[in-house]
Amino acid sequence: MNYESMPHSHAAEELLDMIGSGKAHVAHAQNLAQAMIRDGIPKEAVSAFASLGSFGQHPSNAERDLHRWLKGIFGMCLEPYYIDLLLETEDVDEDAGKPLTATKRIPVLLPHEIFAELHSSSAYQFGTSMLGHQTPNAIKEFWEHLQRFAPMDIKGHPALESCDLSELVPLLVHFDGAEMYRNAEYNIWSFSSVFSSMLDVKDHVHTEIAKLMSWSFKILQEGRFPDRGYYGEELLEKSSRGKSRGLPLAGGWKACFYGFRGDQKARRECHFFTRHYNCNLLCDQCVAIKPSKNMVRGMNYKNFSANAPFLLTTISHETYLNTTSASDLSPWTAMPGWRLENTFFDWMHVVLLGVGRDAVAAAIKLMVMRGLIGWDTKRADLKMLTLWIKKEYKSRKSFSVISLTPANAGLDPWTEYPELGTIFKAAQVKILIWGISRKLQEVVKRVQDEDLVRMALAMRGLSEAQSLLDNGGLKFTGSEARKFDEMVHLHLRTWQRLAVKFEDLLIPLCNIRPKHHYLQHLARYVLRTRINIRIHQNFDSESYMGKIKRIACKCHSTSMLLRVQQRYILYLALLWDRAKRASVGGDVRAKSLEDILLLEERKPFSSSAENAKRRCLRG
Repeated sequence: MNYESMPHSHAAEELLDMIGSGKAHVAHAQNLAQAMIRDGIPKEAVSAFASLGSFGQHPSNAERDLHRWLKGIFGMCLEPYYIDLLLETEDVDEDAGKPLTATKRIPVLLPHEIFAELHSSSAYQFGTSMLGHQTPNAIKEFWEHLQRFAPMDIKGHPALESCDLSELVPLLVHFDGAEMYRNAEYNIWSFSSVFSSMLDVKDHVHTEIAKLMSWSFKILQEGRFPDRGYYGEELLEKSSRGKSRGLPLAGGWKACFYGFRGDQKARRECHFFTRHYNCNLLCDQCVAIKPSKNMVRGMNYKNFSANAPFLLTTISHETYLNTTSASDLSPWTAMPGWRLENTFFDWMHVVLLGVGRDAVAAAIKLMVMRGLIGWDTKRADLKMLTLWIKKEYKSRKSFSVISLTPANAGLDPWTEYPELGTIFKAAQVKILIWGISRKLQEVVKRVQDEDLVRMALAMRGLSEAQSLLDNGGLKFTGSEARKFDEMVHLHLRTWQRLAVKFEDLLIPLCNIRPKHHYLQHLARYVLRTRINIRIHQNFDSESYMGKIKRIACKCHSTSMLLRVQQRYILYLALLWDRAKRASVGGDVRAKSLEDILLLEERKPFSSSAENAKRRCLRG
């Protein structure tokens, strides 16, 4: 029987949530459903879960049965589309000493179909996921702002010539790798709306994915379902894709490519850039260079002065096309609207997971050097510093941060440049930047030390810039953009002075890395475009990758690629149905499994059985 035709069951919905979000294996959910039946939960949907895999006699068939039963749940028409990719196998060609390759069919979810399903699910869900609750007028103003202040980013974009700007959603593409199983990394491409952001790979794989995304984004730009598939194949008339041929995607709404975001590794791998952090020419945006004997004076990327020569060598998209060989060109040149200028640097990776970690650790090390944190008592002093930051920050908002220790604060070994440990995630580094900046402001009022004053200025620059991003809207005013640029350069130039001084003293304290140079580009971008680069951050995309990884870890490795997408479709259907109910005032508050089992109205077999059940659940 169809799931929607069954009486609503909170228990069954929770089981579906557990499977879709990666909290449980299908076989585990089936066993749990059987236990619920034995405990007297007479729900038809729960019984259906219990019947999977022939009532548990064939657990390997449980997932197959689940997807057959729930296909099209809540009207969800999304289904995987298969593309052929040439991938490396585990076998090795002994003569060539290289892995053998084989063509494999890989399931993907097409962007234009996701966009259409989002619109079909409910106006509330589409407004949240794609529009960020922006009005059509606000969306039009965003595009007009880009045309005025960032014309090079969207120069020649075909979507702007033929679309109503008030119904055109700008999309960002993200790429990164995630380790699903031990020593097995999978690559994930995703896309998201600019507005919702406010709220080792073979070249041919990147090329094929770029072609597929370009094909799907052209459909998004046109606003209608395609007549044929990616390979030009006929679409079966009885299939959901065949029935949708030529129909509007999302009731008149369209979307287009706005930009690419990712960390430095993703930029290099996806776009085949020959200028990156591992090269002497370390930047794909200008000709800054790493220090060398034959270097032109002033071209050192560590030069943050206002008249640095490399600031006059900005590489335009046209220059990139004319000076790059065909074999080295980014495969994303096939994407309508892609330009070098809209391949964005990411504040999260550049600052919060980069220079911010260096700055916090260096500030702590300097306080140890000046005796503000005792050498023999540094573990206890760092714990007290963490507690002080927590106390100060709690007056603003609730948060959680790991306690600082000599090891995770980069004090061990002392003879190396300090850097916060990777145990600190981006959100925690943001809090530490704020807290250390505030602490240093307090310290310099009672301790006269030139280096501490400079470090306080460097930390204040980062903290103020972060505050502008967090508190600003989609677009900055001219004064906000100028202040952001000033605060970033305050950090860079003060950091540069500290680095030069301590390098002469042979003390490893302030390390200038390529990410400091990329930070300078971010500041110049904001000053030029007045765009709040918080929309380019990868927080939501990284969170999405975490969800996919959690689902993948509950799937068998041989069928993981397909099962992940099937489960994700089920999870989306559930979330969108909840959002639809919420938008019309339905009670969709998620309940824990304990609440479901204990509070769901039903007649218990006996008081002793009910008490025993409570004891089991509560441990």
